[in-house]
Amino acid sequence: MRTKFLSIISRIVICHPWRVIITASILTLASIIFSATSLQMNTDQDDLVSENVPYHKRYKEYLGEFGDLEYLYVVVETENNMPRAKDFIRALAAKLNALPDIREVTYQISNPKLEKSFLLYLPVDQLKAVGEFLPKMERIADVAGVFGMMNDEINKISGAGATTQGSPQLETGFRFLDKLLDGLTRAAEDGLSYTPFLQQAFFGGDRAYDEDGFLLSENGKLLFVMIMPEKNYKTLAVIDEPLKKIRRALKDTKEEFPDVSAGLTGRPVLSADEMSISNTDMTIATIAALLIVTLIFIAYFKNPARPAMASIALVSGIIQALGLTTLIIGHLNILSVVFAVILVGAGIEFGLQIVSRYREELAAHKNVSLAIDVCITHTGRGNLTAALTTAAAFFAACFTRFLALQELGFIAGAGILICLANMFTTLPAIMYLYDRDKPPEKLHTTLHINLKRFGWFYNKPRLTIIVTTVVSAALLVGIFRIGFNHNLLDLQAKGLESVRYEKKIIEESSQSTWYVPLVASSKEESFALAEKLRVLPTIGRVETIADAVPEGQDEKIGIVRIIARNTSDKAISRNQFQEIASSASGGLAMTDELNTFKKHLSHLSELAFSAGRTDAVDELESVSQKVERLMNLIPGHERRIEVYSFAFLTDLYHYIALLKTGLSPETITIDDMPLSIKKRYISEKTGRFSIYAYPKEDVWAPHKMEAYIKDLRSIDPNVTGTPVEVYESSRLLERSFKQAAIFAMIAIVLIVFADFRNLKFAALALTPLALGIFWLFELMGILGIKFNLANFFGIPILLGIGVDNAAQIVHRYLKDHHIESVTSIMTRSTGIAVLLTSLTTLASFLTMAFARHGGISSLGAIMALGTITCFIGSMIILPCLLKIIRTNQR
Repeated sequence: MRTKFLSIISRIVICHPWRVIITASILTLASIIFSATSLQMNTDQDDLVSENVPYHKRYKEYLGEFGDLEYLYVVVETENNMPRAKDFIRALAAKLNALPDIREVTYQISNPKLEKSFLLYLPVDQLKAVGEFLPKMERIADVAGVFGMMNDEINKISGAGATTQGSPQLETGFRFLDKLLDGLTRAAEDGLSYTPFLQQAFFGGDRAYDEDGFLLSENGKLLFVMIMPEKNYKTLAVIDEPLKKIRRALKDTKEEFPDVSAGLTGRPVLSADEMSISNTDMTIATIAALLIVTLIFIAYFKNPARPAMASIALVSGIIQALGLTTLIIGHLNILSVVFAVILVGAGIEFGLQIVSRYREELAAHKNVSLAIDVCITHTGRGNLTAALTTAAAFFAACFTRFLALQELGFIAGAGILICLANMFTTLPAIMYLYDRDKPPEKLHTTLHINLKRFGWFYNKPRLTIIVTTVVSAALLVGIFRIGFNHNLLDLQAKGLESVRYEKKIIEESSQSTWYVPLVASSKEESFALAEKLRVLPTIGRVETIADAVPEGQDEKIGIVRIIARNTSDKAISRNQFQEIASSASGGLAMTDELNTFKKHLSHLSELAFSAGRTDAVDELESVSQKVERLMNLIPGHERRIEVYSFAFLTDLYHYIALLKTGLSPETITIDDMPLSIKKRYISEKTGRFSIYAYPKEDVWAPHKMEAYIKDLRSIDPNVTGTPVEVYESSRLLERSFKQAAIFAMIAIVLIVFADFRNLKFAALALTPLALGIFWLFELMGILGIKFNLANFFGIPILLGIGVDNAAQIVHRYLKDHHIESVTSIMTRSTGIAVLLTSLTTLASFLTMAFARHGGISSLGAIMALGTITCFIGSMIILPCLLKIIRTNQR
């Protein structure tokens, strides 16, 4: 059946070469026009997985209810110069707001009501502490007075047996003084300037509040600008055009503020950068692969004509595959876009086998028709088996649950068959027309590559097998070192600004561009859910609508009114700040107050010890040691301390004035918030409330991501969000790769057995593949190359490619079927074809190994290594086995 089919193709090519070429040209031209007008790019990562998958269906439902909340983030480093950083953001925001394809720019929550009601965001205890200290701070004239105020507070409270843990006022005061002691000590010892810390002292714990409403990280080190651009999922880069404009605006602003460090990140930026770099890398790799393959052809054939013929047939097949993709699927996704370079590597070998056999027959018989017939009917058998196994490896991906992988599997599998069809028809037809009118003496142009050195292995087959077995055993340790890297950041190109600032957010703040939203039907339910989340070990911060609209406003307004009654309503100007600060008393007064403070600390330590509060004893002892150290430094360092004190007092009175502006608050409602903030917490469609759980640690690390998701699911088993999507999709993709590899292996074994219909020869044809994959795993472990979500697909590809050369060798051996033919066929046309196909395949995938994108480069490295190991199995081990088997049969 197969022989008859190939004979029919041969007759059609020989009898109607022009019709074959015209038909191929029409199909190619139609594919170009159809693809150019109808093919779309779907780069929406949310469409990579079928909506029938439960976790993805929940995510799409959430997006439908709350909308797209995946912002771009400009991260600005404050670097102890907050005013300068804010000026930078204002200048940048002005440029961004002028751009037509930017829907939203949020960097500041600005509203007159919010500006006068900011004290309502403080916890009640912190607000009471401010009320306790604010009237006293108004009377402070020097740094010594700060310690004097604390001494008075301790005298007032310690009589009741309180410790630092027993009184919010003392806790706030000690936080305040602890930072002041550290600053004074550094100033005395090293002359370091004043570093602002009063914001945290006044507004509580480690949380930084911004007086101008800017979006600030909890530790005050980073400012954020949230940007929502127009998104076009029909382009390769979803935010390509607005992203260019945003980066241009950011660059221009950096030039205006060269002393400010800032960068752009966020998941959409990371995805856009990844798509841009991977697209560029794959384009370069495809072009480089075609050029290298063509050069290898020219180097061997010494004439560009036939290499050009094979390249024309290959390009025609790739274009027709694109046309079929447009017809059946209608789009390419971020996975299937790599199909072209796969077809270059996997498809060119069919042309090499046909051209090599054609030249051999042409040289032997000087008959063009006969050479065409032999290369189609004889070499075609091996090509057909090779193509079917390779296509089966790709089609196996269609049975997985990962939609993008299904599409890539179909496109690549169909593409292989289309490329084979062109190699069976278009290429022979062109060669036939090129040579049919030439005189016989000009047809003998076969060139030989000297492969006699391979004969050493074939002449000592048993020794070759023994040495190979020993080396394989020595490398066996590599198998146990193979791992799987789920960290998507590791796939990105090195040095990207988006990656660097994503890591900076993780390392230098408690923020994250990743979070998981949970949904509640009411505000009360959202608060109850938030309390459950806050006790989980992997949750760093939980946001609710209370972050926008504070709770307990009536109680807090009452407290603020009491503070206002006890505080002077007279504002103090900056000149008065500096006049008070410049008249500060010297080191002697500070020493006296510090000495009294130290005694009080000793007394508090005794009370804490009596109460069994050893933790409080340790904290108080630490503060006491700092006091002692500063007292020893004051003599001889008065000038440095005065400089520091002046800056501190100026900052202190600035915050006193700021606090006074908040002493007449009004009730805050959600309608006082910008629309971007309002829709973040309340669904416009259903009125439900969203709660956001941020990770405590870097969830780009797979084990931390897993723990984070596990904790969240203990609260809500149906939790969704980007981290859940990435977590589940990465595992689905890993399972899909493994399933595809298993399906591919089963299909390949069945096809090979159906081809040879002989258990022994089918096993021989599969041996190089098995050895090649085994050696690849050993080398990966030895070289430290891990599987990841990009390179794992190389295994199904290698399964198809790895059996091709072996099938050609076994078919040629069965045709000649004698011992001497092993060395003959391996050192002549068949061996040359195996060498050339391996070189071209290696070259195609090696171009990917130099890509900037980590996933593509690792895929190229694995494919290159796998090509080499499968080549060794086919070119060295298989012929040795054939010789041993044939010798034993004699």
